[in-house]
Amino acid sequence: MAKRSNIRSFTIDELYEEAGDDPGWLVDGVLPIGELVLLVGEPKKGKSWLALDLAVSLSLAEPFIGIPTITERSVLFCNFEDGAAELARRLKMRLTAERPETAARFDIVPARGETPQEFVAFLTDAVRTGLPGLVVIDPLAELLGGLDENDSRDMSNLLRPLRNLAHDFGTTILVVHHRRKAGGAGGSGARGSSAIRSASAGDIDYYGDVSGASVTTHLRRAQTTSYRVRMGENGHWERLPDREVGPTLGERILAALANGHLGKSELVGITGGTDGSVAGTLSRLVASGQVTSGRTLAEPGARGGRTRWGLSSPLTLRTPLE
Repeated sequence: MAKRSNIRSFTIDELYEEAGDDPGWLVDGVLPIGELVLLVGEPKKGKSWLALDLAVSLSLAEPFIGIPTITERSVLFCNFEDGAAELARRLKMRLTAERPETAARFDIVPARGETPQEFVAFLTDAVRTGLPGLVVIDPLAELLGGLDENDSRDMSNLLRPLRNLAHDFGTTILVVHHRRKAGGAGGSGARGSSAIRSASAGDIDYYGDVSGASVTTHLRRAQTTSYRVRMGENGHWERLPDREVGPTLGERILAALANGHLGKSELVGITGGTDGSVAGTLSRLVASGQVTSGRTLAEPGARGGRTRWGLSSPLTLRTPLE
């Protein structure tokens, strides 16, 4: 006898009833309820600090980068990179004696050498029994074990169950991940297989460091939005008015190229950036389609030519990511 399929069809009305109302946001326009979202940034630049502040803010129903959070939700913070002493130091910095009640809504899962499969099984049980509003996995790379982040099958098998868990129980899962190197295929974005990005509802791009950064949301349920932020002395991130922040390096490069094609050394002199930071930013601007590059003819007797950059369209300037 043929095995019966679990697949079923829905009428449109049944689909509406099954889906229910729009689940809304944990942080309006930044973190949707019941989705898997990536927080992407360069290593050792402060993205883990940002993730920790988001989690604590949510557990206390405090604003995050100036944006109100919904009523406090419990948090499961899976810390696979920092040791207990470092995480304790960061939490003590972020919390105050006046808010001890967060301890009842903030649970920590340290790294213990579990396999990816063991962790997914643990998390599935934890979500089913505890229903945390937010799960933070920091970082994805430390969870992989023997899996290859560049292998689409490995990443699909790991992240699809987590995405389905978020959908089924209305828990938001924030996965902290590294950015690919500048100039990689597709430009800036999550490192590794495209299956990582496909499993998510979008990403939060973090550029900069704790002294000043841009946070840009790329989510399916909201318009792309950028915020200028920095970390305060107590580890609580604050949003900066535009007037308090000068133009980013990417903005300075675009402004310089509005006057014509320039070489990298010229852009270093004009923008005040370093050779490496200008090169990296140019790679991202080229990948995003805002800037083009080409080589000029070499001088007689010289070897090769000189690379110069220019705006893709002088009439359409988009806000750069950095």
